[in-house]
Amino acid sequence: MISYDLFWHFAPLTYPESLVQEYDRSLLDWLEQADVVFSISESNRQDILSLFPDFAAKIESVPLSGFLGRQHLLVAADPSDVPFFYFPSAYSLYKDHLTLIQASVQLWQAGFNFKVVLTGRNTDQLSRGEFDLPEQSKLPEHQDYVERLEALYQAHPDFFAEHFEGLGYCDGEVVEKLYATCAGVVFPSRFEGFGFALSEAIVRGQPVIASDLPVLREQVELYRCGDRVQLFAPGDVGALAACMKRVLLEPPGKLSPEQIQERFGHWRWEDVAAQYVRILAQFPA
Repeated sequence: MISYDLFWHFAPLTYPESLVQEYDRSLLDWLEQADVVFSISESNRQDILSLFPDFAAKIESVPLSGFLGRQHLLVAADPSDVPFFYFPSAYSLYKDHLTLIQASVQLWQAGFNFKVVLTGRNTDQLSRGEFDLPEQSKLPEHQDYVERLEALYQAHPDFFAEHFEGLGYCDGEVVEKLYATCAGVVFPSRFEGFGFALSEAIVRGQPVIASDLPVLREQVELYRCGDRVQLFAPGDVGALAACMKRVLLEPPGKLSPEQIQERFGHWRWEDVAAQYVRILAQFPA
């Protein structure tokens, strides 16, 4: 079994009790049947054990990796372009696009010229001012979240028209170019089982601004990249705006392929696979 997250318990949203019970029963069934359970982060492992502590001996924490190839290293940014922050994640309440937009508007009102670019499911609808999330519409938090986004859209149409872009799903080539040419990757999520955006940005040599979640601190420790990551308290608009301002005023710069390999080559997808094989080899064929 591989566990990615237990969102129904630990995402900062109020899920119906019937759904919580249904998912808990399914999780327990898998825990009982599996010979070994791989969790994609130590935070995810601790989440499982907080619910079902009797399965500690079965659960192995093997973090994922951000290495997806080297072709992205060949893309260079045009220095004449307006700097932009990139957030690669589906539009969802706990991903907290609201805090990112609020911080961006605050920075834009202070006179900074930049853009925010989003990719992932439903991010294109944000550019059009469509904020409803049908799959989360029954959650108590949904209506307030949508109303706050609508108020921002109505109050600052110029920002959304000129400095904000949601692209929806994109192919790999577009994603790689955005990673390679952005001023920095922003990751304001309030909950993650792992959080690929941080590790993917780090192994592409880009600076990161991320919410201060235990699972994201794990990745900072894994890649020893504290000098490349600014952490801010989840939901803190002012703190996020300050981090973004710092990147615009003092760009950290992108690391070279040689620097990336030297600093972050110690944990690759090959290492993830080797760890799985090592653990699975303990079981009879």
